[in-house]
Amino acid sequence: MWGSFNAGLVGYFSFVPALLSERGGMTIAQSGALTSLALWVGMLSIPLGGSIAQWIGRPGPTIVLFSGGAATALALIAAGAPPLIACVAFGLAIGPPPGVITSLPTRILSPAERPAGFGVFYTCHFLLQAVGPAVAGWLHDSAGAAAAVGFAAALFLVPLPMLAVFELLARHARQNRVRRTLVR
Repeated sequence: MWGSFNAGLVGYFSFVPALLSERGGMTIAQSGALTSLALWVGMLSIPLGGSIAQWIGRPGPTIVLFSGGAATALALIAAGAPPLIACVAFGLAIGPPPGVITSLPTRILSPAERPAGFGVFYTCHFLLQAVGPAVAGWLHDSAGAAAAVGFAAALFLVPLPMLAVFELLARHARQNRVRRTLVR
């Protein structure tokens, strides 16, 4: 989840300025400045989003709602929506998921399992960080910036089925903890 989320962010910052510039009316510097609004809004929405997620107490819906919102904002940019509104919406959507996603492994890993578990977590993260932007770059070169932005939008949807897999793993981990407690 974390790797695809971050690869989507790289796609946003790498290809939305090119897309806005390609469409005309903006220089690359202007489109880069507009695109950076998402980061400024995101700096505010990250702590706010974490607070909301903690208050709600349900990480799944937070990930689904806001990752879906980020995907939608990117898809709207690719489709030609007003970029100012879409970039601000993207910034609002990228805030809540990071804290929630990065804390998920603690729900299924015991303290003794966390070093290896987080090793796997970050290995997957960095693999997706390497592959995602490369695929987006290939799409940009072969089909244009809109295709790369569309791919970045799709990367924000990857956490949704992964969340379902995680919930199955979490249920299995809880059952194993109960069994170990009963055996003692």
